Amino acid sequence: MRPVPPGPEGRRGGRSFSPAGWGGAVVRLADIGVQPPATAVSARWVVPTIDPSNLTDPNADLLVGFWVGIDSGPILQAGTAAQVSGRKVTYFAWTEWFPSGPVEVKEFAVAPGDVVRVTVWNAATQQGTLHGGASLENERTGLATNVALNPPGEVATEPGTEVEWIVEAPACADLPDFHSVAFLDCSAGTRRESFGLRGAALTEIEGAAGALTRTEIVGSDTLVVIWGADR
Repeated sequence: MRPVPPGPEGRRGGRSFSPAGWGGAVVRLADIGVQPPATAVSARWVVPTIDPSNLTDPNADLLVGFWVGIDSGPILQAGTAAQVSGRKVTYFAWTEWFPSGPVEVKEFAVAPGDVVRVTVWNAATQQGTLHGGASLENERTGLATNVALNPPGEVATEPGTEVEWIVEAPACADLPDFHSVAFLDCSAGTRRESFGLRGAALTEIEGAAGALTRTEIVGSDTLVVIWGADR
């Protein structure tokens, strides 16, 4: 859910993304002595209830996303999100291979309290053609789906220098209350080895007065991102 340009590439189902803040964990393969490329990253989490009542702007229009991803440039990612429009909140699942633009997974409904598992992966054929995909499962509803993803045109080589588990929202003075979200069973890997959160760099969503989130690693495979007012 990186910033995207206006126009068709910057819109998905009538919702446009313009976030600029990450709260979560990033593992750079070079930092942990793993040979890239990373080919998969996964986690499960409970879709949090978003409470916009704390926002000072009653007409706020913003997105909060919860996702896993591979790489930092043309990033391959998938997850759940909440669209806040005033005091109304809409929840949905989405995939993206930035900068191609996010796409809502309309056949995969999500709601607060659902436990979802999301995996994204990328691979190259013997001919060097790059492709990827996302797998989404909803443990409450039993829904599961796989989404094939094509890389944006400027991706000429196989990505995979880092992986992420992230809460994303606009960098601003306000962040709607999501209380906290725990990314469980965090895992990632290359073709040769698996790894998780070891060596992760933590990041926060920044507001005008400082960090709006607090991120903690709890155990070897659990990451918690806590809304700022609950610090």
